[in-house]
Amino acid sequence: MLELSGRPRFDVQEDVFSYPDDEQGSVGWHLNFADSELFGYYGGQLLAQDEHQVLEHPILGSVREAMLDLRRSQPDLAPHTREIGPTPVTVRGAPRSLAFDTQNGLYGNAFARAPFERVLEAVKYLRPPTISNILAIEAPSYGHGEYSLVDIEDVLETAFTGFSACKLESGASQTVIHTGNWGCGAYGGNPTLMAVLQLAAAWLAGIERLIYHSVSAPFTQCFNDALVLMDQLLKGPDVDTRGLMGAVQARKFMWGTGDGN
Repeated sequence: MLELSGRPRFDVQEDVFSYPDDEQGSVGWHLNFADSELFGYYGGQLLAQDEHQVLEHPILGSVREAMLDLRRSQPDLAPHTREIGPTPVTVRGAPRSLAFDTQNGLYGNAFARAPFERVLEAVKYLRPPTISNILAIEAPSYGHGEYSLVDIEDVLETAFTGFSACKLESGASQTVIHTGNWGCGAYGGNPTLMAVLQLAAAWLAGIERLIYHSVSAPFTQCFNDALVLMDQLLKGPDVDTRGLMGAVQARKFMWGTGDGN
C-alpha cells in the first residue's frame, strides 16, 4: 500500500514542448522519450522526439559521449535507461541552444529527406540559451494484443521511478513534469493507457503538477479519458498498487501499431 498525497494539478496543452522558464518556487522537468541507449541516435537521420530534444540541447549528446568514455573504467556509468529493469536518467541544467520547428513536415523520417535550406529555415538560435531539466525514460515497445500485467507494471514502475527522481532532485521546490504521448509513436503504445499510468505515477510520486503536451485533438481526448479513469481508480487515502494495476488490466487496453517514426 502507498499513501496518497494531495492530488496533483493536471493540465493538457495541445502542443509540443516549448521549455518555458520555471515559475517561482517550482522546478520543471521535460521527458525524453528515450531508447534504452541514452541519447543513442542523436547523430542519425531520424528526428523523433529523442533526437529532436538532443538537437535543441546539444550538450545531451556530449553527456552520452562522456558516459561512453567513463564506462571504460566505471562500467556502472554505461549510458542506459534500461538494463535488468528501468534505470531513469535525470540531467539538470541543460542549455537549450536552439529551437527547431518540426510542425511543417520535418518530423521523423521526413527530416532526412528535407532540403538543407528548409532545415536551416526551421532553426531559431537562442541567445542566450535557456535552461532545461531532462528526465530520460524508455517505454515498453512493440507489443501485440492486450496489455499484460507485466507490461502495465513496467510502465507504472518506470514512470514512478523517474518522477520520484525528479521530485528528489527538485528539493523543497514544487515539481512540474512536462510529458506527452510517451511510447505512442514508433513503439505503438496505447495513448489512453500510457496517459493514465503516467497520471497515476505522478500522484503516487507526490508530483505537484503534470502538464501533458498532447500535440493533437485525438491525443487530447485520450488524455481526458485517462483523467476520468484515473479518478475512478485512485480513491481514498492510500492505494494498493497491485490492485490498481489489475484494475487497469481489466480494461483490456490493446497495443497499437508503430507510426514508423
